Amino acid sequence: MEVKLQLAPVMAIFAIEEKLGREILQETAPNLVDSICAYRAGYIAQDRRSIEGDFFGGKLCGVAATNALELGIDVGHIDVTLHLGFPGSIASLWQQAGRAGRRERPSLAVYVAFESPLDQYFMKNPRKLFGSPIECCHVDAQNQQVLEQHLVCAALEYPLSLHYDEKYFGPGLNSAILSLKNRGYLGSDPSRDSYAKMWNYIGHEKMPSRSVSIRAIETERYKVIDQQTEEILEEIEESKAFFQVMILIGYVVHL
Repeated sequence: MEVKLQLAPVMAIFAIEEKLGREILQETAPNLVDSICAYRAGYIAQDRRSIEGDFFGGKLCGVAATNALELGIDVGHIDVTLHLGFPGSIASLWQQAGRAGRRERPSLAVYVAFESPLDQYFMKNPRKLFGSPIECCHVDAQNQQVLEQHLVCAALEYPLSLHYDEKYFGPGLNSAILSLKNRGYLGSDPSRDSYAKMWNYIGHEKMPSRSVSIRAIETERYKVIDQQTEEILEEIEESKAFFQVMILIGYVVHL
């Protein structure tokens, strides 16, 4: 199959590590360094929107990202995806490749294998890569944090009821509702007994779904702040902060 691309294709580079993608680009195509920008979820929203604007507007010919562009962003004009190393699952690889060729545009996906066992396995068994089914995603619906986030969004659309909704949300519904009530997210008519109450969303956010991450369930994030300018450099999940953020003079991390 022949895929014809424009002279200056718009590219998304997916690397397991952002630093790795930057170093490879610097070594192999230094003339493109200024026209390809790093992109990852840890950047503050203002910086991400600025990069997206430059990318969509044609000021950048590509972005080098981890899995930040894997889902949640509609990028309609990417021609090529370059995958540096296996991302960890077949589902992620196809999701990343699907960033290009949207809206019936021709596209090209290039997978560059490294020396890891998984990379080399797929190089020796390409049919396993192209013919294997997508991995199943298992989610514990009774995970308290996951359940509470969904209940807040559900209550915004329609009041919750222990009597009617327990069959949908499971036995953890009662404790989750009480937790959300104590934190000011749900309210009800105090004159009715607990089993007959209708629980309404009373939180301050107009769209609570915007606070629900589609990539992780962590709520605790750290801000990396420049001590001299007090500028927020980035935000990072708590689980990653202690091994991704280096302790250097010049910036401080705040919860």
